[in-house]
Amino acid sequence: MVDIKSGNREEFASLEGKHITCTRFDDVGSRLGDRIQGRDITVMDLSTKTVHVELVETGHRGGISALAFAPDGKTLVSGSEDSQILVWDLATRRRRDRCSGTSAK
Repeated sequence: MVDIKSGNREEFASLEGKHITCTRFDDVGSRLGDRIQGRDITVMDLSTKTVHVELVETGHRGGISALAFAPDGKTLVSGSEDSQILVWDLATRRRRDRCSGTSAK
């Protein structure tokens, strides 16, 4: 990752060698949500460069293609190729809600 202001490259040891396909910052810019290989989600604390929350076995049956933080910073929403939207409570690491849609094919 590159710091836009300084131009310095930031390294995250916990993400080294992993294939990241979807990234989203929270509204404050202090946390980063990543979809990493498969159907897992990792939320990184940018100030400490450590894992804040890991959501494993998310229940998505397709690759995760979208992430969004709620303005309160306590909720993360994930969308996937299986037309499901899952709502996560980051404090408890539990799914709060699930919405299913139709695929736009």
